[in-house]
Amino acid sequence: MSGPVAITAATLQRASEIVRRGGVVAFPTETYYGLAVDPFQPAALERLFAVKLRPADLPILVLVSGPEQLGLLAASVPPLFSVLIDRFWPGPLTLVCPARADLPARLTGDTGTVGVRQSPLAAANRLIAVCGGPITATSANLSGQPPAVTAAEVFAIFGDAVDLVLDGGPAPGGLGSTLVGVRAGRLHCLRAGVVPFAAVEACAAATLSPPLCRSPMAELHWDKATALVETAGDEALLEELLSLFRAAAAEDLEQMRQAVTAGDVAATMAAAHSLKGAAASLGIESIRSLAETVEQAGAASVPAAARKALPVLADLLDQLAAL
Repeated sequence: MSGPVAITAATLQRASEIVRRGGVVAFPTETYYGLAVDPFQPAALERLFAVKLRPADLPILVLVSGPEQLGLLAASVPPLFSVLIDRFWPGPLTLVCPARADLPARLTGDTGTVGVRQSPLAAANRLIAVCGGPITATSANLSGQPPAVTAAEVFAIFGDAVDLVLDGGPAPGGLGSTLVGVRAGRLHCLRAGVVPFAAVEACAAATLSPPLCRSPMAELHWDKATALVETAGDEALLEELLSLFRAAAAEDLEQMRQAVTAGDVAATMAAAHSLKGAAASLGIESIRSLAETVEQAGAASVPAAARKALPVLADLLDQLAAL
């Protein structure tokens, strides 16, 4: 391969022929550059794993042209996902569904699930169209390394190890797609990304009663808050609820401190999300808003946002302790 090529009707046709015969094509998405193979060809998936030096137990995400192609990959689509598809597709929200039994094990990583999204990028959708069906969209990088955001970076990483690099200009970079799954009827954030999980929760909560989309810690507080409403005026239960919140918030705050100290962006965001969920359940807007600021900060800004939030959160917890 001589280098990246511009995206034209001719190069897209060439790309589709490569994918159909089991090859690997790099292409731009709304987050990073991705690597496309036919997700239904085990040999193509084996080559993809070899090219990326990817551990065998990690599943591969897939792009579809729209919800109508979900049945090619998913054994079923959780009802909670329908409203998310309407709101966030096409967009960087990957929905993890139960996988069809006939999908290659390499695609699912033997998890029994498959992650699917619809890209808003025209170039990606044109590639799906000429290939005649879903394509993989794992990021163009060696496993554990930063994903490529330009065609030149892809070529520098892989060279002739990929069959074709389609140059669609720079990709945005930053966070990847948000991964969301369902466990026990509730939404769970499997990976933080471009779409804030708070927005996903809010979208689902607006259509469901009672809310079914809270973090595990927040579920406890929702149950307690419901009991509190049902026994209005029960000051003992109110104190129990506040005690539970103080203990859980203190734990989240300590986890956030450790994550910030270690420079662990993902752990910082996870702690902020858990803290925000509890605060939202109790209607404590000051803490919810502050935690949400940390959770929604861009990857490069999360440590700074968290450091700024820590003393304020500590003060708020002192105020709660005095209730």
